Amino acid sequence: MRYLLTFCLLTFFSSLPLLAQCDDCYETPFLGVYSNGISRNKAKKLKFENSEGSYVTGIIGNTAAEKAGLQPFDYIFGIDEYRTDNGRSLTYILKKYDPRDEVTIHYYRNGKKQQQKARLGKRSDAEYNKRNKREDPFLGVEQSNRNWDESMFGVRVNVVDNSTAESIGLENGDLITHINSFPILDWTDMGTAIDMMEVGNQMKVTYIRKGQTRNSSGTIKSLADTKYNSSYSNSDSDNWNEKKGKSSYSYSYDSDGRKKTKVEVWTKSDADDNDAYNEPETRNVAGMQVNMNDLSNATIGQLNERYDLSISARNNLSISNLTITPNAKKGQFDLKFDVASKGNTIVDIYNEEGRNIYNYDLGSFSGDFEDTVDLAQNGTGDYYLIIRQAEKSIGKTLNLSRG
Repeated sequence: MRYLLTFCLLTFFSSLPLLAQCDDCYETPFLGVYSNGISRNKAKKLKFENSEGSYVTGIIGNTAAEKAGLQPFDYIFGIDEYRTDNGRSLTYILKKYDPRDEVTIHYYRNGKKQQQKARLGKRSDAEYNKRNKREDPFLGVEQSNRNWDESMFGVRVNVVDNSTAESIGLENGDLITHINSFPILDWTDMGTAIDMMEVGNQMKVTYIRKGQTRNSSGTIKSLADTKYNSSYSNSDSDNWNEKKGKSSYSYSYDSDGRKKTKVEVWTKSDADDNDAYNEPETRNVAGMQVNMNDLSNATIGQLNERYDLSISARNNLSISNLTITPNAKKGQFDLKFDVASKGNTIVDIYNEEGRNIYNYDLGSFSGDFEDTVDLAQNGTGDYYLIIRQAEKSIGKTLNLSRG
Protein backbone atom coordinates (compact mmCIF):
# COMPACT_ATOMS: atom_id res chain seq x y z
CA MET A 1 0.00 0.00 0.00
CA ARG A 2 1.73 3.09 -1.18
CA TYR A 3 0.49 6.49 -1.97
CA LEU A 4 2.17 9.00 -4.12
CA LEU A 5 4.91 10.97 -5.89
CA THR A 6 8.59 10.83 -6.92
CA PHE A 7 11.64 13.05 -6.68
CA CYS A 8 14.98 11.64 -7.85
CA LEU A 9 16.55 15.06 -8.25
CA LEU A 10 14.56 15.79 -11.37
CA THR A 11 11.49 14.57 -9.48
CA PHE A 12 10.44 12.15 -12.18
CA PHE A 13 6.78 11.13 -11.78
CA SER A 14 5.99 8.76 -14.62
CA SER A 15 4.93 5.23 -15.40
CA LEU A 16 6.00 5.40 -19.06
CA PRO A 17 9.14 6.62 -20.81
CA LEU A 18 9.08 10.35 -21.51
CA LEU A 19 9.15 11.45 -25.13
CA ALA A 20 11.19 14.62 -24.82
CA GLN A 21 14.43 16.43 -25.40
CA CYS A 22 16.54 15.98 -22.28
CA ASP A 23 20.11 15.83 -23.51
CA ASP A 24 21.65 16.61 -20.13
CA CYS A 25 19.52 14.32 -17.90
CA TYR A 26 22.35 11.93 -17.12
CA GLU A 27 24.84 14.73 -16.49
CA THR A 28 22.62 16.54 -14.02
CA PRO A 29 23.69 16.17 -10.38
CA PHE A 30 21.58 13.47 -8.78
CA LEU A 31 20.61 13.40 -5.10
CA GLY A 32 18.51 10.24 -5.18
CA VAL A 33 15.32 10.83 -3.23
CA TYR A 34 11.65 10.43 -3.97
CA SER A 35 9.77 13.35 -2.45
CA ASN A 36 6.61 15.45 -2.43
CA GLY A 37 5.87 19.09 -1.89
CA ILE A 38 3.66 19.91 1.07
CA SER A 39 0.97 22.49 1.79
CA ARG A 40 1.44 25.38 4.19
CA ASN A 41 -1.09 23.71 6.49
CA LYS A 42 0.98 20.51 6.63
CA ALA A 43 4.21 22.46 7.14
CA LYS A 44 2.58 24.27 10.06
CA LYS A 45 1.45 21.01 11.67
CA LEU A 46 4.97 19.60 11.35
CA LYS A 47 6.48 22.90 12.60
CA PHE A 48 8.58 23.52 9.48
CA GLU A 49 9.59 27.11 8.72
CA ASN A 50 8.11 27.02 5.23
CA SER A 51 6.36 24.72 2.76
CA GLU A 52 8.81 25.12 -0.11
CA GLY A 53 11.10 22.18 0.70
CA SER A 54 10.96 18.51 -0.31
CA TYR A 55 9.37 15.92 2.01
CA VAL A 56 11.21 12.66 1.40
CA THR A 57 9.08 9.58 0.65
CA GLY A 58 11.83 7.17 -0.43
CA ILE A 59 15.57 6.74 -0.97
CA ILE A 60 17.16 5.38 -4.15
CA GLY A 61 20.03 2.92 -3.74
CA ASN A 62 23.69 3.78 -4.39
CA THR A 63 23.03 7.53 -4.45
CA ALA A 64 24.19 10.56 -2.49
CA ALA A 65 21.02 10.43 -0.40
CA GLU A 66 21.56 6.83 0.66
CA LYS A 67 25.25 7.35 1.42
CA ALA A 68 24.44 10.47 3.47
CA GLY A 69 21.92 8.52 5.55
CA LEU A 70 18.82 10.45 4.48
CA GLN A 71 15.52 8.74 5.32
CA PRO A 72 11.84 8.95 4.41
CA PHE A 73 10.06 11.69 6.40
CA ASP A 74 13.16 13.92 6.27
CA TYR A 75 12.27 17.41 5.02
CA ILE A 76 15.03 18.95 2.88
CA PHE A 77 14.99 22.74 2.90
CA GLY A 78 18.46 23.73 1.73
CA ILE A 79 21.80 22.92 0.12
CA ASP A 80 24.88 24.78 1.39
CA GLU A 81 23.93 28.48 1.69
CA TYR A 82 20.87 28.13 -0.56
CA ARG A 83 17.38 27.70 0.89
CA THR A 84 14.13 26.64 -0.74
CA ASP A 85 11.55 29.37 -1.03
CA ASN A 86 8.74 30.46 -3.33
CA GLY A 87 9.99 29.86 -6.88
CA ARG A 88 13.25 28.19 -5.78
CA SER A 89 12.77 24.46 -5.36
CA LEU A 90 15.34 21.86 -4.39
CA THR A 91 15.56 20.92 -8.09
CA TYR A 92 16.39 24.53 -8.93
CA ILE A 93 19.09 24.72 -6.26
CA LEU A 94 20.76 21.47 -7.32
CA LYS A 95 21.12 22.75 -10.87
CA LYS A 96 23.83 25.07 -9.53
CA TYR A 97 26.08 22.04 -8.99
CA ASP A 98 27.86 19.36 -10.98
CA PRO A 99 27.96 15.61 -10.36
CA ARG A 100 30.58 14.68 -7.76
CA ASP A 101 30.37 18.07 -6.03
CA GLU A 102 30.39 17.86 -2.24
CA VAL A 103 27.48 19.66 -0.61
CA THR A 104 25.90 20.12 2.81
CA ILE A 105 22.24 19.09 2.94
CA HIS A 106 19.98 20.91 5.43
CA TYR A 107 16.89 19.08 6.59
CA TYR A 108 14.44 18.43 9.42
CA ARG A 109 14.23 15.03 11.12
CA ASN A 110 11.87 14.36 14.01
CA GLY A 111 11.18 18.10 14.24
CA LYS A 112 14.86 19.08 14.60
CA LYS A 113 17.13 20.79 12.10
CA GLN A 114 20.08 18.71 10.96
CA GLN A 115 22.77 18.87 8.30
CA GLN A 116 24.83 16.25 6.52
CA LYS A 117 27.59 16.33 3.92
CA ALA A 118 27.07 14.39 0.70
CA ARG A 119 28.79 13.95 -2.66
CA LEU A 120 26.34 14.29 -5.53
CA GLY A 121 26.23 11.59 -8.18
CA LYS A 122 24.61 10.87 -11.54
CA ARG A 123 21.31 9.21 -12.24
CA SER A 124 23.13 6.41 -14.04
CA ASP A 125 24.71 5.43 -10.68
CA ALA A 126 21.34 4.66 -9.12
CA GLU A 127 20.22 1.15 -8.17
CA TYR A 128 16.45 0.73 -8.03
CA ASN A 129 14.91 -1.79 -5.66
CA LYS A 130 11.80 -3.29 -7.24
CA ARG A 131 9.51 -5.53 -5.21
CA ASN A 132 6.83 -7.88 -6.41
CA LYS A 133 3.64 -5.91 -5.73
CA ARG A 134 1.89 -9.04 -4.50
CA GLU A 135 4.51 -9.22 -1.73
CA ASP A 136 4.39 -5.55 -0.80
CA PRO A 137 3.62 -4.83 2.85
CA PHE A 138 -0.07 -3.99 3.19
CA LEU A 139 -1.69 -2.41 6.25
CA GLY A 140 -5.25 -2.76 4.97
CA VAL A 141 -7.01 0.55 5.57
CA GLU A 142 -9.05 2.85 3.36
CA GLN A 143 -9.91 6.49 3.70
CA SER A 144 -12.94 7.45 5.78
CA ASN A 145 -14.23 11.01 5.55
CA ARG A 146 -16.49 10.62 8.59
CA ASN A 147 -16.02 13.51 11.03
CA TRP A 148 -12.74 14.54 9.41
CA ASP A 149 -11.49 18.01 8.51
CA GLU A 150 -8.23 19.69 7.51
CA SER A 151 -7.45 20.79 11.07
CA MET A 152 -7.07 17.22 12.30
CA PHE A 153 -3.68 15.61 12.82
CA GLY A 154 -4.04 12.15 11.34
CA VAL A 155 -5.94 10.07 8.78
CA ARG A 156 -9.35 8.57 9.56
CA VAL A 157 -9.70 5.05 8.18
CA ASN A 158 -11.93 2.08 7.49
CA VAL A 159 -10.44 -1.39 7.93
CA VAL A 160 -10.09 -4.09 5.26
CA ASP A 161 -11.16 -7.65 6.13
CA ASN A 162 -8.39 -10.14 7.00
CA SER A 163 -5.75 -7.40 6.94
CA THR A 164 -2.92 -6.37 9.24
CA ALA A 165 -5.09 -3.51 10.47
CA GLU A 166 -7.86 -5.91 11.48
CA SER A 167 -5.44 -8.32 13.17
CA ILE A 168 -3.93 -5.61 15.40
CA GLY A 169 -7.37 -4.35 16.46
CA LEU A 170 -7.96 -1.25 14.37
CA GLU A 171 -11.61 -0.38 13.75
CA ASN A 172 -13.59 1.69 11.27
CA GLY A 173 -13.39 5.38 12.20
CA ASP A 174 -10.01 5.22 13.99
CA LEU A 175 -7.79 8.26 13.37
CA ILE A 176 -4.22 7.08 12.68
CA THR A 177 -1.66 9.67 13.83
CA HIS A 178 1.64 7.73 13.75
CA ILE A 179 3.11 4.56 12.27
CA ASN A 180 6.38 3.42 13.84
CA SER A 181 6.55 6.90 15.42
CA PHE A 182 6.41 8.67 12.02
CA PRO A 183 3.69 11.35 11.78
CA ILE A 184 0.77 10.47 9.50
CA LEU A 185 -1.08 13.50 8.15
CA ASP A 186 -2.27 12.22 4.78
CA TRP A 187 -2.27 9.19 2.48
CA THR A 188 1.17 9.99 1.14
CA ASP A 189 2.53 9.64 4.68
CA MET A 190 0.60 6.40 5.12
CA GLY A 191 2.13 4.94 1.97
CA THR A 192 5.63 6.13 2.87
CA ALA A 193 5.50 4.53 6.32
CA ILE A 194 4.26 1.20 4.95
CA ASP A 195 6.73 1.25 2.06
CA MET A 196 9.64 1.49 4.51
CA MET A 197 8.82 -1.96 5.89
CA GLU A 198 9.20 -5.53 4.69
CA VAL A 199 6.54 -8.19 5.05
CA GLY A 200 6.94 -9.82 8.47
CA ASN A 201 8.31 -6.70 10.18
CA GLN A 202 6.83 -5.57 13.48
CA MET A 203 4.89 -2.32 13.28
CA LYS A 204 3.37 0.04 15.81
CA VAL A 205 0.29 2.15 15.04
CA THR A 206 -0.79 5.10 17.19
CA TYR A 207 -4.39 6.19 16.72
CA ILE A 208 -7.27 8.02 18.36
CA ARG A 209 -10.58 6.29 19.13
CA LYS A 210 -13.41 8.10 20.90
CA GLY A 211 -11.04 10.83 22.00
CA GLN A 212 -8.46 8.46 23.53
CA THR A 213 -4.96 7.85 22.15
CA ARG A 214 -4.14 4.15 21.76
CA ASN A 215 -1.30 2.00 20.44
CA SER A 216 -1.50 -1.33 18.63
CA SER A 217 1.31 -3.44 17.23
CA GLY A 218 1.80 -6.61 15.25
CA THR A 219 3.38 -8.20 12.18
CA ILE A 220 2.60 -6.63 8.83
CA LYS A 221 1.14 -8.91 6.15
CA SER A 222 1.53 -8.78 2.39
CA LEU A 223 -1.23 -7.78 0.03
CA ALA A 224 -1.50 -11.39 -1.16
CA ASP A 225 -1.88 -12.66 2.43
CA THR A 226 -4.65 -10.20 3.11
CA LYS A 227 -6.96 -11.95 0.62
CA TYR A 228 -8.67 -8.68 -0.18
CA ASN A 229 -12.42 -9.38 -0.21
CA SER A 230 -14.07 -6.80 2.01
CA SER A 231 -17.84 -6.44 2.15
CA TYR A 232 -17.53 -2.68 2.63
CA SER A 233 -19.51 -0.88 -0.09
CA ASN A 234 -18.74 2.36 -1.84
CA SER A 235 -21.32 4.39 -3.70
CA ASP A 236 -18.76 5.66 -6.21
CA SER A 237 -19.26 3.37 -9.17
CA ASP A 238 -15.86 4.34 -10.58
CA ASN A 239 -14.10 2.76 -7.57
CA TRP A 240 -16.42 -0.14 -6.74
CA ASN A 241 -17.43 -3.31 -8.54
CA GLU A 242 -19.86 -5.47 -6.57
CA LYS A 243 -18.53 -8.74 -8.02
CA LYS A 244 -14.85 -7.91 -8.04
CA GLY A 245 -14.04 -5.88 -4.93
CA LYS A 246 -12.85 -2.36 -4.36
CA SER A 247 -9.81 -0.20 -4.98
CA SER A 248 -6.65 0.10 -2.90
CA TYR A 249 -3.73 2.51 -3.17
CA SER A 250 -0.37 1.44 -4.61
CA TYR A 251 2.51 2.69 -6.73
CA SER A 252 3.54 1.79 -10.25
CA TYR A 253 7.14 1.82 -11.47
CA ASP A 254 8.58 2.41 -14.91
CA SER A 255 11.72 0.77 -16.32
CA ASP A 256 13.94 3.37 -14.65
CA GLY A 257 12.41 2.82 -11.24
CA ARG A 258 10.50 6.09 -11.28
CA LYS A 259 7.36 6.01 -9.18
CA LYS A 260 3.90 7.50 -9.65
CA THR A 261 0.73 7.30 -7.60
CA LYS A 262 -2.23 5.39 -8.96
CA VAL A 263 -5.18 3.43 -7.63
CA GLU A 264 -5.48 -0.20 -8.59
CA VAL A 265 -8.34 -2.65 -8.06
CA TRP A 266 -7.35 -6.08 -6.72
CA THR A 267 -9.85 -8.87 -7.29
CA LYS A 268 -10.39 -12.36 -5.99
CA SER A 269 -10.56 -15.11 -8.60
CA ASP A 270 -13.59 -17.42 -8.30
CA ALA A 271 -11.54 -20.15 -10.00
CA ASP A 272 -8.67 -19.95 -7.52
CA ASP A 273 -9.12 -22.53 -4.75
CA ASN A 274 -6.17 -21.08 -2.85
CA ASP A 275 -7.69 -17.60 -2.62
CA ALA A 276 -4.76 -16.08 -4.52
CA TYR A 277 -5.25 -12.75 -6.24
CA ASN A 278 -5.11 -11.80 -9.86
CA GLU A 279 -3.02 -8.99 -11.27
CA PRO A 280 -4.46 -5.52 -10.60
CA GLU A 281 -7.37 -4.53 -12.78
CA THR A 282 -7.43 -1.02 -14.20
CA ARG A 283 -10.25 1.50 -13.76
CA ASN A 284 -13.03 1.65 -16.33
CA VAL A 285 -12.63 4.97 -18.17
CA ALA A 286 -14.48 3.94 -21.33
CA GLY A 287 -16.99 6.64 -22.29
CA MET A 288 -15.40 9.28 -20.07
CA GLN A 289 -14.59 12.66 -21.56
CA VAL A 290 -12.68 15.76 -20.49
CA ASN A 291 -13.94 19.29 -21.12
CA MET A 292 -10.96 21.66 -20.91
CA ASN A 293 -11.18 25.40 -20.13
CA ASP A 294 -8.81 28.12 -18.98
CA LEU A 295 -8.29 28.16 -15.21
CA SER A 296 -9.60 31.49 -13.95
CA ASN A 297 -7.92 33.68 -11.35
CA ALA A 298 -11.09 33.49 -9.25
CA THR A 299 -10.92 29.68 -9.12
CA ILE A 300 -7.20 29.79 -8.31
CA GLY A 301 -7.90 32.20 -5.46
CA GLN A 302 -10.64 29.98 -4.07
CA LEU A 303 -8.41 26.88 -4.18
CA ASN A 304 -5.50 28.67 -2.52
CA GLU A 305 -7.67 30.11 0.25
CA ARG A 306 -9.74 26.97 0.90
CA TYR A 307 -6.89 24.44 0.86
CA ASP A 308 -3.94 26.62 1.83
CA LEU A 309 -2.18 26.10 -1.51
CA SER A 310 0.08 28.37 -3.54
CA ILE A 311 -1.15 27.66 -7.07
CA SER A 312 -0.40 30.27 -9.71
CA ALA A 313 -1.12 30.29 -13.45
CA ARG A 314 -0.29 33.38 -15.50
CA ASN A 315 -1.51 31.82 -18.76
CA ASN A 316 1.54 33.22 -20.55
CA LEU A 317 3.26 29.91 -21.39
CA SER A 318 2.91 28.99 -25.05
CA ILE A 319 2.06 25.30 -25.53
CA SER A 320 0.40 23.48 -28.41
CA ASN A 321 -1.47 20.26 -29.07
CA LEU A 322 -2.63 19.96 -25.46
CA THR A 323 -4.92 16.94 -25.14
CA ILE A 324 -6.05 14.60 -22.39
CA THR A 325 -7.99 11.57 -23.58
CA PRO A 326 -9.14 8.28 -22.01
CA ASN A 327 -6.97 5.20 -22.56
CA ALA A 328 -9.39 2.34 -21.91
CA LYS A 329 -6.67 -0.31 -22.14
CA LYS A 330 -4.67 1.25 -19.30
CA GLY A 331 -7.64 2.59 -17.35
CA GLN A 332 -6.03 6.03 -17.28
CA PHE A 333 -5.77 9.16 -19.44
CA ASP A 334 -3.14 10.12 -21.99
CA LEU A 335 -1.80 13.64 -21.38
CA LYS A 336 0.05 15.21 -24.31
CA PHE A 337 1.37 18.65 -25.20
CA ASP A 338 4.22 20.38 -27.07
CA VAL A 339 6.33 23.21 -25.70
CA ALA A 340 8.79 24.93 -28.04
CA SER A 341 10.70 26.94 -25.45
CA LYS A 342 13.23 25.29 -23.14
CA GLY A 343 13.44 25.68 -19.38
CA ASN A 344 12.74 24.05 -16.04
CA THR A 345 9.26 22.56 -16.60
CA ILE A 346 6.82 21.19 -14.00
CA VAL A 347 3.41 19.60 -14.55
CA ASP A 348 0.87 19.44 -11.69
CA ILE A 349 -2.71 18.21 -11.47
CA TYR A 350 -4.94 18.89 -8.44
CA ASN A 351 -8.33 17.38 -7.67
CA GLU A 352 -11.27 19.54 -6.59
CA GLU A 353 -10.37 18.97 -2.93
CA GLY A 354 -6.98 20.61 -3.47
CA ARG A 355 -4.92 17.39 -3.33
CA ASN A 356 -1.99 17.12 -5.72
CA ILE A 357 -2.62 13.86 -7.60
CA TYR A 358 0.12 14.23 -10.21
CA ASN A 359 3.49 16.00 -10.22
CA TYR A 360 6.21 15.69 -12.82
CA ASP A 361 9.32 17.89 -12.65
CA LEU A 362 10.91 17.52 -16.10
CA GLY A 363 14.02 19.55 -15.37
CA SER A 364 15.36 21.47 -18.37
CA PHE A 365 12.86 20.47 -21.04
CA SER A 366 11.45 21.27 -24.46
CA GLY A 367 9.62 19.22 -27.06
CA ASP A 368 6.79 16.69 -27.02
CA PHE A 369 5.48 15.45 -23.68
CA GLU A 370 3.39 12.31 -23.24
CA ASP A 371 2.42 10.43 -20.08
CA THR A 372 -0.51 8.55 -18.56
CA VAL A 373 -2.42 10.13 -15.67
CA ASP A 374 -4.86 8.49 -13.24
CA LEU A 375 -7.28 11.38 -13.64
CA ALA A 376 -10.35 9.36 -12.64
CA GLN A 377 -9.03 8.28 -9.24
CA ASN A 378 -11.59 10.48 -7.47
CA GLY A 379 -14.36 9.93 -9.99
CA THR A 380 -16.06 12.56 -12.12
CA GLY A 381 -15.75 16.25 -11.35
CA ASP A 382 -13.25 19.09 -11.74
CA TYR A 383 -9.46 18.74 -11.82
CA TYR A 384 -6.88 21.49 -12.32
CA LEU A 385 -3.83 21.25 -14.61
CA ILE A 386 -0.87 23.63 -14.13
CA ILE A 387 2.13 23.61 -16.48
CA ARG A 388 5.04 25.85 -15.45
CA GLN A 389 8.28 26.66 -17.23
CA ALA A 390 10.65 29.08 -15.52
CA GLU A 391 8.57 32.24 -14.81
CA LYS A 392 5.79 31.36 -17.25
CA SER A 393 2.78 29.11 -16.66
CA ILE A 394 -0.59 28.02 -17.96
CA GLY A 395 -3.61 26.59 -16.12
CA LYS A 396 -6.61 24.57 -17.26
CA THR A 397 -9.77 23.31 -15.58
CA LEU A 398 -10.45 19.70 -16.56
CA ASN A 399 -14.08 18.69 -16.12
CA LEU A 400 -14.28 14.90 -16.15
CA SER A 401 -17.66 13.38 -16.98
CA ARG A 402 -19.21 10.30 -18.49
CA GLY A 403 -20.53 10.79 -22.01
